[in-house]
Amino acid sequence: MKKYLSMLFAAATAAALVLSCTEKGDDNGGDKIDADDPSTVKTENLVAYFPLESESNAVELGEGISYSKKAGAAGFVKGVRGNCYSNTSAKSDNFSYLDFALADKNPFKTIGNFTISAWIKASHNYDGAPAVISMNGGDGGMGNLDVMLEGGKNVDSLDVKFYLFNDKSSAWKGQDVRIANAGFTTDKWFHFVCMYDSATSEMKLYANGQFVTSSIRYSDGVQTDGTQPLLGNHGFKSDMKNLYFGAWWNNLDGTHGDTWRSSFPGLLDEVRVWNVALTDAEVLDLYTKEVVKADNL
Repeated sequence: MKKYLSMLFAAATAAALVLSCTEKGDDNGGDKIDADDPSTVKTENLVAYFPLESESNAVELGEGISYSKKAGAAGFVKGVRGNCYSNTSAKSDNFSYLDFALADKNPFKTIGNFTISAWIKASHNYDGAPAVISMNGGDGGMGNLDVMLEGGKNVDSLDVKFYLFNDKSSAWKGQDVRIANAGFTTDKWFHFVCMYDSATSEMKLYANGQFVTSSIRYSDGVQTDGTQPLLGNHGFKSDMKNLYFGAWWNNLDGTHGDTWRSSFPGLLDEVRVWNVALTDAEVLDLYTKEVVKADNL
């Protein structure tokens, strides 16, 4: 009888432990994780997650990524899910941003494929070309990675430009793809996904779960005579030190003082990074789960 009771107690204890672990979720988002959580999409390849809840909970997942500071008019207000990053200033001489320090070992160091997703709500009233995301390094006037807005002031739609630096090419090292008026609107939340797929050498953009456009990239940026090899596995420049949300890295460090560079005027929430290119189906699944978990759309 005692042996039976001991076995029963052990089984109950094990079941309780399993239930406890399930309820707590995992490190990819803490207590936010459940079957419908966006972080369950390709979880094994999710390498960074920025819930942007507060200064103490701006980043939850990301080896070698640590929150450093906020500046200017940057703050936190109610977002798509919980709180989000907010900036009410868009003037090029009044930089507002969040700064994340990148250690020598971080997810971007060896990333050959990647997907970045985020909720964005941009003001229609902005100066110049605001940077939503900017990683230092790169070459010339651009960083290792930049997501920027264009289109001028007082517009009802946005031009979104996605730029990455390729340190493996022999000549021009910048790669970018730009889309205009493709589901990205001002003063309204939209779900944004950008990615690079080394298998096809494509940069892709998605809006609200739907594929919008892509651009095949070549080793030196452009195809001139039909002999240019595809870009393939890309690599960032290794001197990355900071990842900024809301401002251009090279204006902050004094490398460039271009007046067209400005702070991002609006809201940013739920930023995720994978070390693979998600499929169309996975992007749609991600968006669907993002909407399910949203409490302020």
